[in-house]
Amino acid sequence: MQTEGSSSKSAEKQPITSKTVELQNIKTKMHSSNAATNWIWSYWEEVTKEIKGTPCQVIICKVAENLDASPCGKTYIKGGGSTGNAINHLRNKHNITKNGKEDKKQQKLDGIIQPYTRSEKRQQQLQLLADWIIADPLPFNIVNSKNFREFVYQLDPGFVMPCQETIKSIIYKTYW
Repeated sequence: MQTEGSSSKSAEKQPITSKTVELQNIKTKMHSSNAATNWIWSYWEEVTKEIKGTPCQVIICKVAENLDASPCGKTYIKGGGSTGNAINHLRNKHNITKNGKEDKKQQKLDGIIQPYTRSEKRQQQLQLLADWIIADPLPFNIVNSKNFREFVYQLDPGFVMPCQETIKSIIYKTYW
């Protein structure tokens, strides 16, 4: 009969197989200090690449959006043991978190707040500003006024105030 702490001779002589090595690797990973981030390694491949003549350890994203797509291929230099960039990439580009695919119930701010571009709305805002300057005979340099800029910023933080030359150009195109 075996007592706690003793082992049978048959258990000591079991051959080492790939299965037992795999189990040992899993146990080691679970007890390592990086256990919290081990989940990411099924999505990344670690390789050595030459960068500017120096061999470096890098990780490459293996995630493909579907079976026909090629892997993402995003590459980061591996160093310092930090996995933050890899985790952020999986979350932001592939919607993958520690718990699997992320449920997109909460809308991200990128879809709500966008910088102004030369869109119709931007053009309309610039035209309204130019019309106001003409209608209430204001100087072109009103757009340089610190107080006016602060006022507009409070109304719409995303609005990019045009320079005086842009306002002149809009007015000349509209009224001359």
